[in-house]
Amino acid sequence: EPDLVDGSEKMWMVPIFAQASGGDVRPGGRPIGRPPEAGEADASPEEMSLMPAAKAYSMSVAGDGQWVKLNAGQHVPLRVKYPDSMIPALCEAVKAKAVGAADRIGVLSDQAALTKAGLLDPALYLQVLAAYAAEDDATVWGMVLEQLAGLHALLVGGGAPELLGLFDTFARSLLLPKLAELGWTPRASDGHLTRKLRGELICVLPNFCATDAAVVGEARRRFDAFVAAPEGDGAKELPAEYQEAVYKLVLKNGGEKEFDQILGLFDSLTLNTARKAALQGLGAA
Repeated sequence: EPDLVDGSEKMWMVPIFAQASGGDVRPGGRPIGRPPEAGEADASPEEMSLMPAAKAYSMSVAGDGQWVKLNAGQHVPLRVKYPDSMIPALCEAVKAKAVGAADRIGVLSDQAALTKAGLLDPALYLQVLAAYAAEDDATVWGMVLEQLAGLHALLVGGGAPELLGLFDTFARSLLLPKLAELGWTPRASDGHLTRKLRGELICVLPNFCATDAAVVGEARRRFDAFVAAPEGDGAKELPAEYQEAVYKLVLKNGGEKEFDQILGLFDSLTLNTARKAALQGLGAA
């Protein structure tokens, strides 16, 4: 019952969408809780109710109750805190893609916000993050990368190097299989979101993979090819979307020679975006 700017009061009715495991068959013919097969639509909300301005409210949702996804479809700007006992079942729903991409983003975003607020055990939050290991939606992966980078930045400043090392190992267990799937080289078959995801994923590698021999070796190979012919064939080896990340990986494993090479690129390159990438790479040295 909020006070408005003019001093008046108004009761707000909040729409609550819910989806539950083992529920009735939806209009498209797929039972709730079963992942979509080829040609089937992604998951969508099954039940909707209007919640009045009250401290307690109940609604019925068809299903077996192993998990319930509130705010199904992410239509309403609100956070949802689930009982800790339901988190493992929600993780299984995420793994099986029994909820749609928007809901998989919502589950992760909500649990991240609740953890920051001290309302969720960080161990449970990491359990949620781990459920996205086999994620195949580029937009959902964008949220996963955002959360991994944010936690890394928090731990870097936390004065706990052992905990940082353990977290980075966990992050690599998510990132490296996806990197192997996407590869470093753009493909003619890539859609816009796939190419975007490849760039975003490689851009976080300096945080987590600066000691991984395979990652560093590939970054070094591409860097050397680019230095040799930045305006020619080398440009194909080092696409603009992850030049900065490669510079950072090379500098983390190099020295004055590599610094001078990148400084030379900054002086010689003509595109502002390429010069900016070189400058930001140098700034991380």
